[in-house]
Parts: sequence; structure tokens; C-alpha cells
Amino acid sequence: FFHQEEFLEFKQEYLNTENLSAGFGKLFGQSIFYARFSNQLYERTEPLIRLKELHLTAEKTSSHELFIFDKSANHSEFNRSSRWINAKLDLESSLGKKNVFRIHILLSPDSLKDHPFHSSADILIFVSSEITPEENMWVDKTVGIVVPTLEEALGVSRKLFSLITNRSGQVDEREKDDSESIALPTNVSESFDMKEVMDKIFDHGSSIEIFSGWNDPLKGPGLFTGIARLKGETVGIIADQPLIISGAADAAGTEKFRHFMEFLNIRNIPLVMISNAPGFYPGIKQE
Repeated sequence: FFHQEEFLEFKQEYLNTENLSAGFGKLFGQSIFYARFSNQLYERTEPLIRLKELHLTAEKTSSHELFIFDKSANHSEFNRSSRWINAKLDLESSLGKKNVFRIHILLSPDSLKDHPFHSSADILIFVSSEITPEENMWVDKTVGIVVPTLEEALGVSRKLFSLITNRSGQVDEREKDDSESIALPTNVSESFDMKEVMDKIFDHGSSIEIFSGWNDPLKGPGLFTGIARLKGETVGIIADQPLIISGAADAAGTEKFRHFMEFLNIRNIPLVMISNAPGFYPGIKQE
């Protein structure tokens, strides 16, 4: 994720913390706190204290954060000492603050179930080549992005950190010829792919979709939500998708709209809306 010379692991001398890798690196000129651990971190006092102390350092230095939650072995019985309880409470209190941008990468469904502080993350990225029905119970309406490999999750994370922490990036200077002009159907009842329109509006290759799975499972994504660059500036995107139920707003899309707006408000990201909706999708189920 980092260039070797731009990452330094901290407090490695702590005993019994071999299941925790944590330190600080630099990405796009910004300080990033990185930690990778399994759910069993919560079963041992020493790594929990180490993570708590490192996170306090991250808080003091206003470092953005990337957490990777590994697959866990079977849980074992452990003694909840007063030191363990205090470290857990202090860590969760510190994680509850949303002063910086935080990404959580989840490598198993257990990672999602066993960590109550995922609500403090801006984006949850779930790694799975094929989501099973059991996984979908936890992923649906919770995870922002799903990718098949950890390498892709790290690539998406780098792109997100670039968009969020470096709001004014390099301006796309491509020459737009006539073939790139936006041509909409003359027949208003004819559908078209809104993503093709967005490709011609926003800087080339800069957009990334968020909450793509937050849709009606039978109809699919009638609303696009994501972030991109427009003339080098980071913006949020909410766009109707005419290919799906003609872009009409349904209950799932409305919930996604609300949640995405909360994300943009917290991070103070301007919004570009591309509307092509005929109205609300009718029906008692939607109501």
C-alpha cells in the first residue's frame, strides 16, 4: 500500500502483539495510520493496549486511517481484566470521533459481525470473490464497496484517499472531440446508460461508485452514488439510471440517497446531481 521508505511500524517491542501490524505512512502527502489485525485482537490485552496507544498518536497527528480486518481462527476463552476493559473502552471512544477519513477493509463476514466500531468508518470495503447468502445478510445495506481481492481493495483505498484527502488534484486536460459530446435520445421514453453520460462529464478515470449494492435485489441499481473529479476538484455524484425502472426513485434508492448525502455532509464534499427520473416508483411495497 505504501512505498517501503514511506512506512514505519511503531511499538514493535510490545510483547504478545504478533497478530497486530500497525504504523504510520505517507500517501499523497498525507499521514496515514495503518493497522491490520484479526478479531482475536479483542481477546488479548497487550495488542489491544498497543492499538489504543497508537490510535491516540494518530488522533494527535490528525492522521487518516486504514484498518484491515483479517479472517479469524476460532475464538478462545479469555479473561476480561480491568486493563482489557479500560483499553477497549478507550479505543472505542477514540474511534467514535470522525475528525479524519477512515476506511475499513473486511476479509470475512466475521470481521463485520464482531466489531461494533465499524459505524465510525467512512467506507467499508468487503473482499469476496462471490458473496454467499450468509455473507449477504451482513454485507447488504452495510458495505460501501465489494471487490474480489485484497489487492483491488488496496487500490480502491488509494483512490479514495486521493479523492478525499487531496481535494484539488491534477486537472484533466484531455481534448474532447465531437465523439465525446453528450448525445441523448430524442425520444424521451427511450432509455440510455447514465454512466456513459458521466464518463463524458467528469475527469477521465476519476469516478468510483459507492454503495453499489444498496438496491432493490430484483430490479437493480436505479440510482448511482459515487465520487469523482470535475476539473480536478473532488465532487459527489448522485445520478438516476434510466436503464433501471426508467430511473424512478424507489425505497432502496431513497435510502441510499439519504445515507450518501450524510457521507458528503460529514466530509464537506460538494454534490453534482444528474436527474432523469419520471417520479417515484409506485406500489404498496415501496411505501
